[in-house]
Amino acid sequence: MTGNISIFAKVFVTGDNPKTLMDTARGEITVTLASVSVYQLSNLDYRLGFLLDILDTAGINPGAEDSVSFTKGNARASMKKGRFVLDRFFLRGPLVDAWGSGEFLLKEKRLKLTGQVQTAGITKDLDVDRVLKRSRI
Repeated sequence: MTGNISIFAKVFVTGDNPKTLMDTARGEITVTLASVSVYQLSNLDYRLGFLLDILDTAGINPGAEDSVSFTKGNARASMKKGRFVLDRFFLRGPLVDAWGSGEFLLKEKRLKLTGQVQTAGITKDLDVDRVLKRSRI
């Protein structure tokens, strides 16, 4: 992955152990992307697997293009009780645009996104429900 990624976070926590800290955490997080490219989609880290869901919704086969680029992107979330609520997100690129909202459940490491994906003037609904942790086999 190459490009510029900026993260702004305001997080407040109280407690004296990890569980209490996670349960009491609250705040806001904003992530901004500029000229970001993700390479080797065929070997993509499981934590970025939602990008494959976005490409799949757009009808793009990652095997044909082993990279995807985004000129701009932004995600804004509020955090409360181990849950990030994505008020909005968008990714804009020459191949695909995506936007919507969702949530990330910290304890379960589960990402849920709903929105839309557009490519070549065609817009499709996006529905992602993905656990972002390595499964044990």
